[in-house]
Amino acid sequence: TCQATISKIETAKAENLSFQNSQMNQTNQWTKIESLPDYWDQRWPDYHGEVWYKLSWNYDCSSQNIEPVSLFVENINMAGKIYINDEFFWSDLSTQEPLSRSWFMPRYWVIPSSAIKKGENTLIFQVFGTASQKSGLGNVELGHYEQVIQSYDTAMIEKRILPSLNLMINFIICLFCFLAWALYPKEIDLFWFALVSFAWVAYVGLALYPEPILSFSSTT
Repeated sequence: TCQATISKIETAKAENLSFQNSQMNQTNQWTKIESLPDYWDQRWPDYHGEVWYKLSWNYDCSSQNIEPVSLFVENINMAGKIYINDEFFWSDLSTQEPLSRSWFMPRYWVIPSSAIKKGENTLIFQVFGTASQKSGLGNVELGHYEQVIQSYDTAMIEKRILPSLNLMINFIICLFCFLAWALYPKEIDLFWFALVSFAWVAYVGLALYPEPILSFSSTT
């Protein structure tokens, strides 16, 4: 009986905007975009910092009771915070350098009915990123549990499960080749193949790890 529909998506640099100031609602600060995912490297080349994404969405309900709404976010690159109707909702662990890495982390929440109002609502993302990492916001869906959970499950398979399986298989191949080279040192090809497999395992592992890695900056 209730329907949540995204009506408008806008974005703006955070250079002159903060969540508390009056400029947040000025229309000339925002650039309308047609759809998500969106990456700001083409719109603002070489821009490092914060970008806001504002999603205006309508909640229509024929009943008197407001029902919870499911929210799916494909990815936030690199880290972010979420506000619903001017209220803080969620944040990555680290939104300052070193940043969290949510690029391979689909997320799913249930927005409680107390945070929703009939008619127009807003969903605001504060995204922290760099120009070199295709920073931006992935696909966002609002709706009933049955619809949204399918998108979340698909994204988890593509961004978490399959890469994790790839990592484990390559790690086993890496160990096998190192052991074979140890038994037959003249087969130098086994050593190089093991080394390449190890490099791939390290790369995938770092990409999947969602939290800051030591004190490494995202710009390095």
